[in-house]
Amino acid sequence: MMLDLAAPVEFDRLSRAMDQIPLPVFVVRRIGPSRYALARLNRCYETTVGLRNAAVANRPMDTILPARMAATLAANYDTCLARQAPFSYEEMLRIGGREAWWRTTLTPLPTPEDGAAHVLGVASDITADKAQQLSDTAEIARMKGLFDDIRAFAGLTAHDMRGPLGNLVGLIDLILDDFTDHGNGKRRLIEKCAEVAETGLEAIDRVMARVTALNRVGVVRSVIDLGHMCRDLATLADPAGRLEIAMPEARVESDHAIVQTALRNLMDNASRFCRTRIAVEVAQADTPDRIALTVSDDGPGFASGDDIAMLTAPRLEDAAGRGFGLQTVAALLTARDGTIEVAPEGRLGGATVTITLPGRILAPTPDGAEPRPQLVAR
Repeated sequence: MMLDLAAPVEFDRLSRAMDQIPLPVFVVRRIGPSRYALARLNRCYETTVGLRNAAVANRPMDTILPARMAATLAANYDTCLARQAPFSYEEMLRIGGREAWWRTTLTPLPTPEDGAAHVLGVASDITADKAQQLSDTAEIARMKGLFDDIRAFAGLTAHDMRGPLGNLVGLIDLILDDFTDHGNGKRRLIEKCAEVAETGLEAIDRVMARVTALNRVGVVRSVIDLGHMCRDLATLADPAGRLEIAMPEARVESDHAIVQTALRNLMDNASRFCRTRIAVEVAQADTPDRIALTVSDDGPGFASGDDIAMLTAPRLEDAAGRGFGLQTVAALLTARDGTIEVAPEGRLGGATVTITLPGRILAPTPDGAEPRPQLVAR
């Protein structure tokens, strides 16, 4: 059924239906190439976000929101209309002084050919879920550090015990060589000692094998649209769009939470210290099944003598008292078999930070379908 939203009766009918939905719902209208105006917010959206229809209705989005945020949202609406199918994604928006994560589903509304294109969006606030995800990831990093210590201690202890027991078995063999038993059962006792020592060696070998097996942890990989993710993060780091930020248009398969946390931190740091330019790049790392993500800027760069150990030290702050947060990124990467490095001389003349972690760059699929998340053991 076609909707002629230019007709007040049909628009009012849609508005009343939207107000009955207990989730933030909105409608945007295309007013030009990659330009949209807010046509309607439902009551739940007004209450949740704090915007009012009276203040924003029929206004171009680039007059309501910061330039980069408006452009990022317009790109999502363009994608929905180009596909003529529902389009879902996660995004972080800073609206009304509140930073929140949303899972948004856009649907193109059927309109007459001579009518303006409209997109209906339904949003769910997933800020709490994202906070829990980050908390869980940080806890995994902490627990992995503890586990690594325990594993190392268990391995050293088993190794230290295996040596003496192995020597004991060897000495018993020497004792039994040409040993004469006078019928008092001494030979059998000595053989029993050897059996006990060999049983202990077998138990130690099982412990060592178990410790090695426990080192294989499951990592959930998902398909990441790096271009979409970087545009969202650029909106937070540079809402006014004053910076030139080069971003990759690529799809990768890796740990979504780690990539998102690391890129947000690195892009935020770059936006603080750069002059006008930031570059985000992705490449397949030299090691198989690993990707490298690099963030560069044209700022003053790191101080002479700075190394990654210093930059990832706890509670490191800049002159303004702001923490770099690289220690958190380093801990999370370590928990996922990742690395973080700084380049002595940046590509843009300033700071350059490269992270590597398990993953691969994906070729575009013919039908645009994306594979399901996978549990990969490493």
